[in-house]
Amino acid sequence: MPNTVARAARSRICLLLPLLWVLHSCSHQSRESKSTALIAKDRRPVTHLPAESVGWTEVINNLVAVFDDVDVVALGETHGRKMDSDLRLRLIRAPAFALRVRWIVMESANSLYQPILDRYTRGDDVPPSVLAQVWRNIIVVRGADSKVYKEFFATVRDVNRLLPSDRRLHVVAGDPPVDWKQVHVRSDIEPFLERRAFPVSLGETAVRKGEKALVIYGSAHVARPQFPLWAAGIQTQPPWAQAPLPTGTPPFVRAIEVSGPDRVFTVHSCPRAEPGRVLLQLSVSPDSPGSAPQYDACFFDGEPDADLIVGPDADAEYATEVARRSRAFQSSR
Repeated sequence: MPNTVARAARSRICLLLPLLWVLHSCSHQSRESKSTALIAKDRRPVTHLPAESVGWTEVINNLVAVFDDVDVVALGETHGRKMDSDLRLRLIRAPAFALRVRWIVMESANSLYQPILDRYTRGDDVPPSVLAQVWRNIIVVRGADSKVYKEFFATVRDVNRLLPSDRRLHVVAGDPPVDWKQVHVRSDIEPFLERRAFPVSLGETAVRKGEKALVIYGSAHVARPQFPLWAAGIQTQPPWAQAPLPTGTPPFVRAIEVSGPDRVFTVHSCPRAEPGRVLLQLSVSPDSPGSAPQYDACFFDGEPDADLIVGPDADAEYATEVARRSRAFQSSR
């Protein structure tokens, strides 16, 4: 009898294995088909950049120049990494940048504190503890609260001091407006997690078609084809259409819109480079459309400390709060 049961079980397993393989194969093919369909909808920007830009001067000049061909330059970053910080600081300090660009959309800024960020970047006095909420209270518990963002906002403020009021840079806080005081368990924050795949804004679309914007987000968020298609309204899966938001949450919408995916130029930062060499290199699309590169250019920085991750300012009270948030993420009730 036991042998009969065992043979029957083995027989059922033998019948199930081909079915499982077929289901797995169909699922894999479905994902590949969907990815290929998205890539087919993507249109690459046509730029007048050289294949390679070598040295800081050429890299910055050409990144500014690419705004003549596109409306949005998206700099993908690793949160807190020095080389990404160096690139964006040099870019916004370039005098020609503010002649072309008005808007900057930043992932490491909680849109709940947009009014605070506006006051600070236009030159008003804001207490440090109040200002720190902008980048310390974003959804990501660790990594995106680095003090490089404090330096970035201070640099925008310094640049704005030298500009007429109608040409000042405006920073859009692109992370959903979560109020961490109201987050006690994971379910309190999940509706916000579903909405942070792409830049959001409070109240209304901040950057409209034809306006020039610099977008600074984690590299995975700005990859092609998803990000340019979303910006052009072609990808039909808005990241904020699922779970309802908590009562009293400020309204927020997509932060940017462009006329087409070819109006978006994406840059991925790559730490591997020749020692001491700074390089911007255009990506070359292969013949196979199914394996097109995810970014239009790669930025390489061969400085010795380029890959350094800069942490947050030392603060015991904040460290305690970060630990509490981590526990909330792991708590189901």
